[in-house]
Amino acid sequence: MNTISAEMSAEAEKLWTEQIENNNDIKAAVFISSKPDNFIAGADIKMLKAVENKADLKDLCMNGHDLFDRIKSKGIPLVSAINGACLGGGLEWALKCDYRVATSSSKTKLGLPEVMLGLLPGWGGTQNLPKLVGYKEAVPMILQGKELRPDKAKKIGLVDLVVDPFALESTAIDHARQLADGSLKAKKKKKDWMRWFLEDTPPGKSMFWKEVDKGIAKGGGHYPALDKIKSAIKYGQDNPSNPRKALEHEAECFSALAE
Repeated sequence: MNTISAEMSAEAEKLWTEQIENNNDIKAAVFISSKPDNFIAGADIKMLKAVENKADLKDLCMNGHDLFDRIKSKGIPLVSAINGACLGGGLEWALKCDYRVATSSSKTKLGLPEVMLGLLPGWGGTQNLPKLVGYKEAVPMILQGKELRPDKAKKIGLVDLVVDPFALESTAIDHARQLADGSLKAKKKKKDWMRWFLEDTPPGKSMFWKEVDKGIAKGGGHYPALDKIKSAIKYGQDNPSNPRKALEHEAECFSALAE
């Protein structure tokens, strides 16, 4: 099973540095797993537990952001080809890409289940998921640790395309080429009036977060991470001009919960 670990990060950085970063012939990149039933199933829990000073987890999270910023700085389209479990850090990886193709396999599921472990998504999930699908869809998904099937993920804009498992690699490569030559544009889901009201108006925001607080009050005793999750998400919404600071706040909340 693929998990995000220090070894995986080092391997990804080595591959990018040696084969892709300075290769001008590469016009796009596709992230796909050679495993038959999972994309990335989340972070390596053993690695997290092995960190003695949990405050160091903030640096671990931010180093991950720095690596992906370096990858994105090449300026080529990045496509995630998802078959099987795409959970936790795996979904956060996919969220950093420009385009997501998922399979219709019964094993394919997407979600951020960290709340079930008393944690929160520590690698951008509380920031990037709401921006992509909207707060009305993203916030319950993060607070409840819900996992989505591909058809629902496509409906809310989390994935761009759903294909048969046998067509995943060829379709992802074909769409990466089209993104690179401009014949395909990644479509961002347009805001309907309700999303605009809840996200962009003071009365809508107030109403939305009051409903969130009601849910937290019901589940707080079972899921102690809920207040920190809300804090991380809302910090990003309240500070849209400083996404790096929002990621740092998320990482701080993550490391505090890991204590």
